[in-house]
Amino acid sequence: MGGNPVIYLDMVLAVNLVMDWLILWAVALCLRLPFSYMRITAGALIGALYAVALVLPSLGFLATFGIKILFSLVMIGVAFAWRSWQLYLRILGCFYLISFMAGGAVMGVAYLVKDAGAIATYNGVMALINFPAGWLLTGIGILVLISVIGASAYRKHFQKFQYSVPLTVCFEESTVAARALVDTGNHLRDPFSQSPVVIMEYGVLKPFLPAELNCVLQAAKGKGLEGLGNVLRGTPWETRIRMLPFHSLGNRQGLLPGLVADQVYVEVDDTTVCHRKVVIGIYQGLLSPDRQYQALLHPELLQTHVTTGKGVA
Repeated sequence: MGGNPVIYLDMVLAVNLVMDWLILWAVALCLRLPFSYMRITAGALIGALYAVALVLPSLGFLATFGIKILFSLVMIGVAFAWRSWQLYLRILGCFYLISFMAGGAVMGVAYLVKDAGAIATYNGVMALINFPAGWLLTGIGILVLISVIGASAYRKHFQKFQYSVPLTVCFEESTVAARALVDTGNHLRDPFSQSPVVIMEYGVLKPFLPAELNCVLQAAKGKGLEGLGNVLRGTPWETRIRMLPFHSLGNRQGLLPGLVADQVYVEVDDTTVCHRKVVIGIYQGLLSPDRQYQALLHPELLQTHVTTGKGVA
């Protein structure tokens, strides 16, 4: 043996398969990505087979920086369905971040509980000698902890950016553009058609609304809107008026004025989804104090078809 460590390829395969699977699972959890267990397993298997190949003397050239990057790109491509380059790069960045944090933590534990000789370089690759099960459990625990903390941070700080989409609302020849937050808590529907409602700031809509409607909205400030239809009687806007009962937006109960739009376009990644005859609720206030978005989008409007069947691709 010459004092060289004995490497069991089946253990290398098993340990790397488990760790790679957990890393990919942690990425999906942190970024709240839909995923397939089969695809994650396939991606993890590619990473595990690459780890086995690295310890074979005849395949030492695979340890180069470029090959490592290539295999990580392949792992991500296999593990997650393609949606856009932007999302792909975000997944890749999260993958490396979690890998470095988990790997660094395991190495740190190795230094604390054993001597520095537990970490060695073999065939140009850093490896752990006499790898105890406790270290593997430590790595698993760290990955689970990272996933829980990462998912919580994502919901609190990044979800608004991730789930905000470009929105275009059309009234005849007028076009209103805004950024909309996909609000999973928005359950507001038109009481007549039961179709989902988009809530938009009045300040964004104001330049495109008739003067009579602007006068009533500015004077009422959300009260006494029952006679709104009389103000617009005889105008093309008369048939667009809706009164929407709601229990949020700073009030326990009230009526929200709404207008039926001809079309609503939502840009999701590289796809534009169009819905016809969507009600736009007019909110007289700021939905986002930092102006990150000006509308709240019902999540059903991300789909090609909603419950009313009015959505078209």
